[in-house]
Amino acid sequence: MIMGGVSSSTRSMSSQAAEEAKALEIPDDLFQPSGDVIHLYALTSVSIGMASHPVEEWEKRSILKEKVKWDKTGATIKVSVPEKIRKFYNMDVSKLDVTGVPEKDLVTIIVDFAS
Repeated sequence: MIMGGVSSSTRSMSSQAAEEAKALEIPDDLFQPSGDVIHLYALTSVSIGMASHPVEEWEKRSILKEKVKWDKTGATIKVSVPEKIRKFYNMDVSKLDVTGVPEKDLVTIIVDFAS
């Protein structure tokens, strides 16, 4: 769905499936990384930023940051999420709302605990 220049997609995860999951799946129409790694930023208690390149503002204000590997399967970008970031967001119990910004090489992940 595209609204106001921002695309979004929602994916729910069961506790057991999320516990085993180490990769976040993002539709490639929301995020088109370039390069071998993605810069992953824990921005707030409910948002994760991802970019193909370092983002100066995110570098300064992120709680945690990592360079992570990614892979593409069909129309899905799979991003390896390190354990410390999965634990910080308690991803095993969350409903993930993936929102991409129009630049295509940046994406913001909203971790919604109200599921």
